[in-house]
Amino acid sequence: MNKLFRVFLAFVVCLFISVISLHIDTLPAHINTPTTHIDTPTDPTAIPTDQINTPLAPTAIPTDHIDIPTVPTAIPTDISLNANTYYVSSIGNNNNPGTFTSPWRTISYGVAHLTAGDTLYIRGGTYQEMVEIVVDGTASNPIIISGYPGEAVIVDGKGNTLPAHGSGHYLVKIVGDYIAFSNMTVQDSGEHGIGVFGSHSTIEYLIVRGNWRKGAGLSGSYEIADHLTVYNNALVNEFGAGGTLPTALSAGRSPDHAIIRHCIVYRNWGIGLSTYESTNSTLEDNISYDNYNNNIYISDATDVLLQRNLVYSTGFMNSHRGNTQTGIALWDEIYKPDSARITIINNLVYGTKNCLRWLSGPLHEGSGMNQVLIANNTFVNSTKESCIDISDSPIHYNTIFENNIVVQENNLPTIMVSASPGLLFSNNLWSKTPVAAAQGPGDIIGDPMLAKTNTFADPLWFQLLSDSPAIDHAVVLAEVIDDYWQNLRGASPDMGAIEYQGVLSSTPAITGLP
Repeated sequence: MNKLFRVFLAFVVCLFISVISLHIDTLPAHINTPTTHIDTPTDPTAIPTDQINTPLAPTAIPTDHIDIPTVPTAIPTDISLNANTYYVSSIGNNNNPGTFTSPWRTISYGVAHLTAGDTLYIRGGTYQEMVEIVVDGTASNPIIISGYPGEAVIVDGKGNTLPAHGSGHYLVKIVGDYIAFSNMTVQDSGEHGIGVFGSHSTIEYLIVRGNWRKGAGLSGSYEIADHLTVYNNALVNEFGAGGTLPTALSAGRSPDHAIIRHCIVYRNWGIGLSTYESTNSTLEDNISYDNYNNNIYISDATDVLLQRNLVYSTGFMNSHRGNTQTGIALWDEIYKPDSARITIINNLVYGTKNCLRWLSGPLHEGSGMNQVLIANNTFVNSTKESCIDISDSPIHYNTIFENNIVVQENNLPTIMVSASPGLLFSNNLWSKTPVAAAQGPGDIIGDPMLAKTNTFADPLWFQLLSDSPAIDHAVVLAEVIDDYWQNLRGASPDMGAIEYQGVLSSTPAITGLP
């Protein structure tokens, strides 16, 4: 009897254990034990983020259209597979790992932690700090520092107090090589805005404004400034009060093979666009207007190409004392080096105090223009003395003025110049007879019949009408194979900057023009 009871009791216990086991194996999924990967994150993006470190949503970024740089279309896509992408946010923390969800706080901290091939995106906001970039990229793996697409990024100098006046410092200074810096605003520096001193570096899609002295400058080797909007800089001389003339955008103080292109430079209180104490500079496809001093300035420079620029004055600066407002000015201030081999072609100039002027430094052997070609430009209506002024020096060398259109519709002369055996004129169209020293074979005297479409701030204004005497009357020059819009000129080129293609009602689609 006892044995039978013990067998029954064992059976009941086994049945009860089986039921318990079945219940445990079929627990609902939502109360299962958490898996280990949730407790031990390995991806930095999975690190829990504190609210203060989370970047603002793009909709919270200021959307003033003048402050939003263009989307970074020029960022390379072939960077190293081992490169990293980092982020900075105005509400980040420099103790963070620099990821999208845990960004760094300052641009200075971010750039100091980059290596070749890395990308640093700056999220929208205002950053009141001086930034110096000393790290290097390489030719195959440049370092990319860019405002985040669609967000307005401002590097700000605290109302012209950072850096201090007279310090000579830059708000943003690029010393490293192979750096691409883009899609931001650099504003209100107490000294200079942005300067590039390394080699093979690029600044592009920037707004540069409100800086006390220089706006932006290239001083290294093989550097590029592309698609910059540069205005209201050189505030030290605002309204002509300061007595100094900083340059808004320059390739100056020993740059080699610098390129400034597709930039808009206007209403700065010094010189607009310049290259000086330089070699192999190219200034092309820019717009420069209403700058206090020279709109474009070339001094102490060799092997310069100045082409396809639009230069004009609206009269904005006329009420301020002492302003020069020359269209294109050439000079040797210190003869280091003596300017030589300068090519000025396919430019449009309107309404400046002189459309083009050579300003001689101290007269001595070599003080004039040396191997300068001024060809296929259209110069219209100077407001001071003469349209072209080459009267400062009678000593020039291997310099040619050819295939230009020079229009002066008021009582001012078309040109002031002294005869020089080293300065040759030919095949120019003058709206009225120039002085004898400027006359040459192939000249035409008369109305060039410009289309005058819209206003002189539009290149369409400078087109030729179908019966213009300038059509087919230029000579072929090896240096001038195309025109302002990069149309090929062919075997019978036209005088002036724009080859006749019919009278156009809209600007031709030329990639990259501002």
